[in-house]
Amino acid sequence: MITDHSRGRDADASQLAGLLRQKVFDEARDLDAIVTADPDHVGYLTGYRSMAHDMSRHYAVAAVATRDGATLVLGAADAPPALEVLGDPACLFRYGTFFVETRGRSGIALCRDSVPSFGEALAAALHGLAPGLRLGVDRTGHAWRTLPVDESCPDARPALIAARRTKLPGEIARIRKAAMLLEEGVEAAFALAKAGVSECEIAAVVTQAIVAGGGVPRAIAVTSGPRSGLVDAFPSSRLLERGDLLRLDLDCTYDGYWADVARTGVIENASPLQRQRFDATAAGLEAERAALGPGTRACDLFAIAVGATRRAGLPAYRRQHCGHAIGIEANEQPRLAPGDETALEAGMVLCIETPFYEQDWGGLMSEDMVEITASGFAPITTLPADLRTCGGC
Repeated sequence: MITDHSRGRDADASQLAGLLRQKVFDEARDLDAIVTADPDHVGYLTGYRSMAHDMSRHYAVAAVATRDGATLVLGAADAPPALEVLGDPACLFRYGTFFVETRGRSGIALCRDSVPSFGEALAAALHGLAPGLRLGVDRTGHAWRTLPVDESCPDARPALIAARRTKLPGEIARIRKAAMLLEEGVEAAFALAKAGVSECEIAAVVTQAIVAGGGVPRAIAVTSGPRSGLVDAFPSSRLLERGDLLRLDLDCTYDGYWADVARTGVIENASPLQRQRFDATAAGLEAERAALGPGTRACDLFAIAVGATRRAGLPAYRRQHCGHAIGIEANEQPRLAPGDETALEAGMVLCIETPFYEQDWGGLMSEDMVEITASGFAPITTLPADLRTCGGC
């Protein structure tokens, strides 16, 4: 049993990463060490998330992890913020050149010398493993192909995915914080929304709420009127008009953990068709919510949500999924979709949704987040999932 005492940002991210490594190696008992070049898994195993990777998807970073610790392979400029998280200069293997002045023998001055290339730094990190350790390679994506390891090494990805399926309390605390910031953004958006305000102005108050709370804005889809049917689209300079739908589909991260929340408003007055379609999707969402709990299959939740939406007034309603798990990625497994027979477990965190889009008419949705518990589920989002009237006198 793993006991997690790391709750919230004030807790040590590296402490939480240590508990997560225990989970991973409990799933991979035939391995003693894992090497990964996937940025999400580097963060998962070390606690460090690199801004340098956010700036460039070509930036190379890696981690070499055992049950008892982890080392980071990273660019020289990334070392100071990484040291802030890991604390131990011996954990860092740097490559490239970047100049940061130091005073005395402390901090990055205690790091080993930087080497010219990523491959050399990673080779040094792997060389530091004890002889005879059984090494696994995380074959997530394509980055692993750059690793200087034998292709016969076992694939560690299944163990990582299995460990990520359920969340520790410290992870759920971070997800809850991210969701709270999005809900604060939703409230700010609806407070500002009225005829004559632009989508970009709405997006600005959403991102302000996220950043003020310590989060990182990710996908901020603020769309209105006919544009609300564009699914994942950037906000524009379009001005809201009376009778417009305003669809907010928002994502942010907090300490590397994602939240994904959606709400819909209408400027001043909803039309009968807007109300009828929203009520149908709301009925589907409530039916899906009522079926949540351990043992329920992901595909059954999908069927329940779609069936309820059709019976409530959208008889031709179609969806490819009605939700997904979430964690260190915005979309994780299971996916609440046909064919996914995964049974829900306590500790999973899910997004549930029943969106509707029609080109040139618009789109509407509510998306909530829940934690699956031993007795059912615990809400993560708390805002009412109603069709919010905005901009009235």
